Amino acid sequence: MKRKIITLVSALTLLVSSLAQGESVNAQKPGRNAQHLPKKAGLNKSKSTNPIFNEEVILKSDKDVHLATYGLSPVYTPPRMKKRGYIIAKVKVGNSVGEVISKLKKNKNIELAEPNYVTKSSQTVADASNQYALSKTGLNTAKDSISSNRQVKIAVIDSGINKSFEIFNGMNVATGYNVLSNSTDVTDQIGHGTFVSGLIALTSKKANTTILPIKLTDQADNIPVSSSIEAIYKAIDLGADVINMSYGSQAPSQSEYDALLEAYYEHGIVLVAAAGNTGDDMYHYPASFPEVISVGATDSGDEVTHFSTFGDALDIAAPGEDVISALTGELAMEGMQYGPGAGTSYSTPLVSSLASLILLKGGEITPEQVEYKIEKSASIPIHYPQGWNIDYGYGRINASTALNTALPDTAGDAPDEAYQAQSVSLGAIKTEKLALPQDIDYYTVNIPYSGQLKIELSGVANIDMALWYENERGDQAALIDDGYLGEKELAILSVKPGKYTIGIYDYNGHWSGSNYHFKTSLNPITGFINDKDTKVKGKANPGSTVYIKNGSNTYTGNAAQDGTFSVATPRFVAGTNLTIYSTDKSGLSSPSITKSVIKHVERVAGKDRFEVAVNLSKKGWPSGANTVVLSNYLAFADALTAGPLAYKQNAPVLLTQPASLTAMTKTEITRLKAKKVFVVGGEGSVSENVVSQLKQMGIAVERIGGKDRFEVSANIAKKLSNKGSAVVANGLNFPDALSISPYASRNELPILLTKPKEMPKVVSDQLKVKGIRSTIVVGGEASISKEVLLKLPQARRIGGKDRFEVAVNIVNQLGLNTERVALTTGMTFADALTGSVYAAKNNMPLLLTTKNELPASTERLFKDKVIRSYQIYGGIGSVSDDVLNKLPYKP
Repeated sequence: MKRKIITLVSALTLLVSSLAQGESVNAQKPGRNAQHLPKKAGLNKSKSTNPIFNEEVILKSDKDVHLATYGLSPVYTPPRMKKRGYIIAKVKVGNSVGEVISKLKKNKNIELAEPNYVTKSSQTVADASNQYALSKTGLNTAKDSISSNRQVKIAVIDSGINKSFEIFNGMNVATGYNVLSNSTDVTDQIGHGTFVSGLIALTSKKANTTILPIKLTDQADNIPVSSSIEAIYKAIDLGADVINMSYGSQAPSQSEYDALLEAYYEHGIVLVAAAGNTGDDMYHYPASFPEVISVGATDSGDEVTHFSTFGDALDIAAPGEDVISALTGELAMEGMQYGPGAGTSYSTPLVSSLASLILLKGGEITPEQVEYKIEKSASIPIHYPQGWNIDYGYGRINASTALNTALPDTAGDAPDEAYQAQSVSLGAIKTEKLALPQDIDYYTVNIPYSGQLKIELSGVANIDMALWYENERGDQAALIDDGYLGEKELAILSVKPGKYTIGIYDYNGHWSGSNYHFKTSLNPITGFINDKDTKVKGKANPGSTVYIKNGSNTYTGNAAQDGTFSVATPRFVAGTNLTIYSTDKSGLSSPSITKSVIKHVERVAGKDRFEVAVNLSKKGWPSGANTVVLSNYLAFADALTAGPLAYKQNAPVLLTQPASLTAMTKTEITRLKAKKVFVVGGEGSVSENVVSQLKQMGIAVERIGGKDRFEVSANIAKKLSNKGSAVVANGLNFPDALSISPYASRNELPILLTKPKEMPKVVSDQLKVKGIRSTIVVGGEASISKEVLLKLPQARRIGGKDRFEVAVNIVNQLGLNTERVALTTGMTFADALTGSVYAAKNNMPLLLTTKNELPASTERLFKDKVIRSYQIYGGIGSVSDDVLNKLPYKP
């Protein structure tokens, strides 16, 4: 429905205009425990800017904050805000509020920092007890139908009250509180609060109801939002059961929302606020926060007024045009004690009164249940869409029906506490409904293996369904809300094994009588598929059908109850791409995966070591790399420890001649479009001429050198993160360090070199500097003596009778994955040196062989392990075809 936006606002809603657009407030939606779910703030709909009260900011911290450091000076902070860690401060002349807040947010000890917004009033302004607002809503008779010995207290946060007016005769009016003066003087200078309170007096059960006036202001504008925050906390302290807030803001305040969350979840207070008088779908706060009942305005014909703010945050409507109440202060008309007013400000107290009647009749009843009764019983004219809609919310209040509305049966409802989450199986369909306002349904899904989890949540009419999820470690939490009203949610998440908790709720805190359907599915996983295989094996959703697609050909099989599957296929040529997915019994398809068939045995070779390095680079970095590690093709020791650095930088290792940049290597650097090269070794290893050639190519160069190989290893270690562990290897020979390199690289462990019987000082110093607490010593006592080992922190030796057995023992003792392995000659270093980074990139251990025969220890490993693919580094001059032909195939 199109709306005419009013230019002369005949409304009395206090409007807190918004600050500059662009930065949303991270408002959150909590469960009834400490669990919080994110809530969008809606600043995308904000259309105006707003000044800041007295250039002030609100910040929150449990630590002392040196305000002067940020260009701030302290001002008065109301006591209840101060008790909760808030500080209000003024930005000194010459400083920007926005810049100051940005600096404050960088301080990890500061929990919150935001502007102290201002309010601005825009307003115009008969027997008050005999008007359509009372008869049409049934409030005039509903209040008389209640017989109760209970008491209820309605806090009216507003401009105060003049309680001497006859409209308050017989009404309990508490002493109240003045936020401005920290006193009990609540005299109303404006009249807005008296008008609002008068409507409560007309519609509530006077003998059982107390109005608690909390004075917010003496003026129509320039009112800080901090006054609202303090008023909410005061209402909590004074035992309010309902809080009426006939004001609003286009700019949400996290501080204000935190106060409301405390009132709602910790004290069970019903929160009611005016939706706003903009005549459009702009968000207004506090009404647009989900825990607050957002009230729009109707007229005597039950039509939504032209000024009433509508939209997906609206909850309910009540009469708000030409309603009659007490006139006083600036609203007073000569000779009139009563008069008409218009605005959602005056719809709001009618809803607050109805909430109080429900509390009187219902006894132990929660804010969610009070809201449900109000909304379930509401009426909508027949020519409007029935059920919740953006104009009416759930409808215009109907008091008599509300009092007798039964609550939904929630005995079988999914738990609304995360720690009690209901377990659901992968592939199972869960049918449930959001039975009450703020309902959150928690589920847990057990993920048996790493992969892609598909979550599908059906749409529900007029509900903005949202998902929240968190893993069991609590280090992965996110909100999923891509759809809008009535639209489904679909998410595909990268997950690891473990338990995931999923929360389902409505973005705006609404409820629905219709069911939603929720189901999850995990993509299949397979190991490597090689060109000798005639079956594709893996895991999928238990009981699902698994599909293997190759072009127009499809091969199917079923996953067992433990999730395992084996689908018969023909042999595929290496490089063939297969699409694999599963479909469960409900018809839900999992995310698909694409697997490229690899060779059972693949050789990466070249006419020399330079070409082997280049071919490895092309294979591992086909789309290029920002960084390259460059080493002398003869000086194995310099590059021996560069593997972890190269892996961290996602960089291939290339080789060069010492005096000039090798042409083939230069061409590869150009293909990679590298922007930086780490040159490993001093000028004697890689000359300044090579550095100059690289710089002429427009490449940044950083040399990691040292007076010897030991110092080079220490200097490379400085470039790695401190993990508390390190690898120590013999620096006078190469095999041991090469075999451990893929493992060290993947775990970012420095490889430090030592002499067999003496630890170089530069290395021992680096162990201390990096705070190394444990070491892996690679090689037997001939490589590293007992004397050296005893000087190392928590040393663990991985040795063997020869270099081949050391490589095998590295695999066995460190429990490395052997589904795919790299194999290279153990007699020279160059192929393994450049291949180790590629092996690390593909999670392959590096094993060693002789040219013509597999060493016994290596051959035994190949027989014991299920190895699906072998990658050979070097040509037949390094590893002969005789060795390749002996590599076993295991289906």
